[in-house]
Amino acid sequence: MTQEFAIYLSPGIKKGAGSMQAQFPQPASGETIELIMELPGESSPVQGTVQIFRVNPEGTLTGIWMSSQPILSKLNYGLKTGPTPTPTGGASRNGPSQAFSVSLPDSLFKPGDYLVKVSIAHETIHENYAYRVIERE
Repeated sequence: MTQEFAIYLSPGIKKGAGSMQAQFPQPASGETIELIMELPGESSPVQGTVQIFRVNPEGTLTGIWMSSQPILSKLNYGLKTGPTPTPTGGASRNGPSQAFSVSLPDSLFKPGDYLVKVSIAHETIHENYAYRVIERE
């Protein structure tokens, strides 16, 4: 039986003292991860593409996944409650906004740092999301 977990990401890379990067343990084999990327300020559905990059130790990016066609955003009411793991620095609780959601296999979540780039069709809006996958205990 395949389990699915949702990880909520807010745009931007947090820096400075006390800032926390979105972080979660490496999923177990057979788990599916629903990556939900909040689009603050967007109240109507938009189309866009999602690209995921692994951040190499020297700071370069290696592409590991890209949406094969534009994705339509859907209304996001903020963080869900319950057993769903959510990263530190997750989605805002300030009410509904649009979000992109993609379901991905566990094989794309090896320990390391990642950058997600979202491009919204027909606009110059580009959002970046960072997260870290840590070793499963």
